[in-house]
Amino acid sequence: MPEGLDIDALLGELATALLAAGMRPAGLIQKRGKAKPGCACREMWVQDLASGTRLNISESRGDGARGCHLDWAALAQATVLVETSLQSGTEVLIGRFGRAEAVGKGLAVAIATAVAADMPVLVALRPGYAPAWRDYHGGMAAALPPDPTALAAWLCAVGDKTRAA
Repeated sequence: MPEGLDIDALLGELATALLAAGMRPAGLIQKRGKAKPGCACREMWVQDLASGTRLNISESRGDGARGCHLDWAALAQATVLVETSLQSGTEVLIGRFGRAEAVGKGLAVAIATAVAADMPVLVALRPGYAPAWRDYHGGMAAALPPDPTALAAWLCAVGDKTRAA
């Protein structure tokens, strides 16, 4: 990802465009809030695309805490929403591949479920997770530039192939 790119905003814009076009995306869009009092980290939220449910996935670890403050239980709750939506006619899965997915949690099962159903899957990842992503997808993924036009063109192309199958 290019430095300074707000990939979550880009994914959110794509999801909004898909919804406006009458498509039914599944997945999670991450948003960051303000820094919590006594903590240098910013709040993390995810919004489930199918239901609109918004969940705080931050865990306050108190003063002096370092590193990610992911609330694993809240993330698991969010992924259940996504996995449920995959069973109800969604057409594309959108999300991130990060720390949780690299260890088989988060959207890892939902991604595998969508791929098994021949559903297009669009994930964003930081460069540090590229090796885990390659191990996960085993050569089945294509790299796309983080550009709205390129993402829309890819989605149209894979959507046409999926509908033709």
